[in-house]
Amino acid sequence: MGKFVAIRSEQLANLLLNGLYDVDQPPSLDALTRLLAKPTVRAWAISARQGIQGVAWFSVVQDEAEIIDIRVDKRYRRTGIGQLLLTQSFEKLRLSDIRSVFLEVGSSNTAALALYEKLGFAMMGRREDYYKTAAGREDALTMRCDW
Repeated sequence: MGKFVAIRSEQLANLLLNGLYDVDQPPSLDALTRLLAKPTVRAWAISARQGIQGVAWFSVVQDEAEIIDIRVDKRYRRTGIGQLLLTQSFEKLRLSDIRSVFLEVGSSNTAALALYEKLGFAMMGRREDYYKTAAGREDALTMRCDW
């Protein structure tokens, strides 16, 4: 596995994150890049010789954080990269006095749901027909983890 690293806005051009982002699935890398310039946004990655294996973006306000986006390279899915990325990110957030993390996830994303539940997230609510998909619409589940 690669090394856990913080991402700064001035580093983004050198990280080659484009392979993780396709134009059909928001948010775009361009939108995330603009967000990273804000003082309330944090991003971390798992980086290896082969490139970026995964990346997570967070919005932080007071003692709460929200996962804006998390991506794991298709070659590294189901290898523990997502869990490593989140657990290491959560440790950095805890050191910054963050006490809760929120997220929303598509109801059909069973792999992500299993990971989030394993990490201690609990479902808070459901947003019906929230996401547009190739098959129509999908509910978003909102989740929260406190420590």
